Amino acid sequence: MLPPGLRLQSDVGLGDMITHVLLWFLLGLVTCGIALFLFPYSLSRTVLERTYVIDGDGQRVGRLVCPSDLGSDVVHAIVWWFLTLVTFGVAGFFYAYKVLANVLGRTTLAPLR
Repeated sequence: MLPPGLRLQSDVGLGDMITHVLLWFLLGLVTCGIALFLFPYSLSRTVLERTYVIDGDGQRVGRLVCPSDLGSDVVHAIVWWFLTLVTFGVAGFFYAYKVLANVLGRTTLAPLR
């Protein structure tokens, strides 16, 4: 929880979004869709890494930092891919929640000053 007077502000621009989606679209084509199971991790990190803590005066005082752990993400995605196959897609709904929980669990707050 943020102390009173602080808020979060994300600076994800349209150019960032388009570039990110195009990159993952191409990765999806090249890997026949397999890479798209890692897309939620990248999407979450893209937003979090561009999120700042703003004080009462509107100044940036910190930012969210989410370290990338590709090995862990791949293992996590493979497990959930298998569960999604076994459950005929039902586990896919829960996968989105687990990805966000996994990424948020690694996110820290770094001061700017």
